[in-house]
Amino acid sequence: MAKTAQSNKSIPFGPQIRNNALHARSNTFYVVSLPLPYKAPQHRGIAVVQATWVPQPIHGQAVNSEHVTAAIQGYALRDEERVVQFLCTHAHILPLLIEAREHIRQYFPDSPLVLEVADDPESTDSQLVAIIIVSSSPDEVADRLEQFDRAWWLGAVRRARGDLCITVEFA
Repeated sequence: MAKTAQSNKSIPFGPQIRNNALHARSNTFYVVSLPLPYKAPQHRGIAVVQATWVPQPIHGQAVNSEHVTAAIQGYALRDEERVVQFLCTHAHILPLLIEAREHIRQYFPDSPLVLEVADDPESTDSQLVAIIIVSSSPDEVADRLEQFDRAWWLGAVRRARGDLCITVEFA
């Protein structure tokens, strides 16, 4: 495994540089700041490339503070640092949070929204939880939540890859 310059994450040896991108053996792509064509320095006949990379999880763009800020807009954060860190490592959730906010507002227009990271006590897994704070009757909340699920969430939940849960909390 090779350590990257920017993040201490490991990537498999044997990546190839093509079209200004580093392709590891997985389906993950990384940005490499190299002008192409690039003539790498040689060490014992082997090209030595030192590159800075950033994961590309959002339609070819690197995650930055603007992506996170747009996604969390309209949500209160419980343990802000932990939520932001989770979003940076699970960037596929960012577009879902934006969509969810819009759809939640159709069914819970005046309810505050909260994000927090919840740990699974039986494993090392964590999950981002989007909480809709409600004050209506339980029957009304259950009906609205079912409508929300059928209208949007059940069709979008696969994109969350098990990393996002949307639930209600009574005020």
